[in-house]
Amino acid sequence: MRFIVPTRLSSPQIRVVTVTVTEKGYRRAVDGRLDLDDPAVRRDVAGEPPGTVVGSLARGLQRRMRADAGPVSVVCCDNLIDNGTVLRGLIHDFCAALPVDESDELIAWLGTSARFPSSMVDRIVPATTATDLREAKALLGVEDRGLVVTEPFRQWVLTDDFAAASPPWELAGAVFTDDVAPWEQAKLRLLNGSHSLLAYLGALHGYQTVAEAVADDELAAAARSLMREDALPTLVQPGDLCLEDYSEQVLQRFANTALGHRTVQVAMDGSQKLPLRLLGTVRDRLAARSMPVHAAYAVAAWMAYLARTTGSASPFPLDDPIADRLSVVAASADQDPVRLVRGLLAVREVFGDDLAVHEGFRTVLVEQVGRLLSISWRPNLGH
Repeated sequence: MRFIVPTRLSSPQIRVVTVTVTEKGYRRAVDGRLDLDDPAVRRDVAGEPPGTVVGSLARGLQRRMRADAGPVSVVCCDNLIDNGTVLRGLIHDFCAALPVDESDELIAWLGTSARFPSSMVDRIVPATTATDLREAKALLGVEDRGLVVTEPFRQWVLTDDFAAASPPWELAGAVFTDDVAPWEQAKLRLLNGSHSLLAYLGALHGYQTVAEAVADDELAAAARSLMREDALPTLVQPGDLCLEDYSEQVLQRFANTALGHRTVQVAMDGSQKLPLRLLGTVRDRLAARSMPVHAAYAVAAWMAYLARTTGSASPFPLDDPIADRLSVVAASADQDPVRLVRGLLAVREVFGDDLAVHEGFRTVLVEQVGRLLSISWRPNLGH
């Protein structure tokens, strides 16, 4: 990435760039802006060969401007709310940190020659395994290090806002729309929210994969209740998509045993995922004076999962951008639900300032976390 992206972006043959790097790949600070204190970001701003996504894109766009290579569109495909606007803001933050003679020129060019359409991608993509690589090599006769394993379902919705003519992606089923937000919210709160719930609950019950977790009637019922009773009332129907049918389809997709999507993989980066997948639902239901007990259950499952990542006999890994802080909170709580909930609600970059002081929400979490911590974890050897 250090050399390929900036160089390729200067080519007039490139009209569209798509970006998929997961939520934490954008190196955002607590306030959502670019983290200019991040050492890698500082190096990129200083002019070293770029090593971050935002730095590579910004330096590539700068080269494109200098080469007079024409307009370009950068399409973010990650699970970020209004992701195109987010990416545009991060690029602007990077440019604003450059010396004034570089910054002003580049920002002006971006305003006239670059577009950042938002998009929503709905397709489950587990991490590629060594077994996947071996099977592909046996089938193809070649080794494919870029192999990606996916489910059959696919959906791509994009804001129709391109700097030049958009590719004819609609021929392959993509949907162009004036407003991607309803599609994005439905996917994040229904699919991604219930996915996280099943990952944390599944891991706590000893299930290795999401398919095993959703095969458990109790866990499947929890996911269905989260979607039907908490998430659906907060959503606007996107186009002609029936959200009730989509919710049931989500559970069917999770049950696909061929995917082998590991619960601990979905569980990673919870501090980045919860605000997008669950806390919007929580806030909307609380604003409507309704306690979101099922969405709270998903949050409680994350908290209980964190508690189980501490100690020498920990059954779970903790893979998170703020893992050190979360570990300190979880370890100091020493399996006490009250201390655990209070400590984690105080992590502002996850819960903001409002949820920590909501007594009703905190009370529900304490009760749920206490119940989850009473589960005697053991590997589910029957699957």
